Amino acid sequence: MAAAFPLREDAAGVTYDPGLHIVGGMTYFLSSALGLIVVSLRLAADPRFRHLAGYVLAAGITGVALFVLMGVFVVPEDAPLHAWAGLAQRIVIVVVLFPCTVVLALRLLRVTRADDAPL
Repeated sequence: MAAAFPLREDAAGVTYDPGLHIVGGMTYFLSSALGLIVVSLRLAADPRFRHLAGYVLAAGITGVALFVLMGVFVVPEDAPLHAWAGLAQRIVIVVVLFPCTVVLALRLLRVTRADDAPL
């Protein structure tokens, strides 16, 4: 959604949100982090995934914490780290959310291939 409603720049070179960009960003970051927390609870109940539950929970909690910190120190126009907002968002994606998703996907692939193996 954030890509469908990109930030714009006015004639003076000031970047602004024409609408819905921040909503898309907030939706992505918060739902991704909360989704990892919920998934970690189900992983803990499955012996094939139990060893990943702690990592996924930690990634989800870290994502929620960073969402809150970014809402205070990065996103507001007068925030001390506002000039670094894009970099901060990409760091959260590349360091926290994406690696956890890739690890889960690889484990799921390995489990499904093992389940499909002939007996």
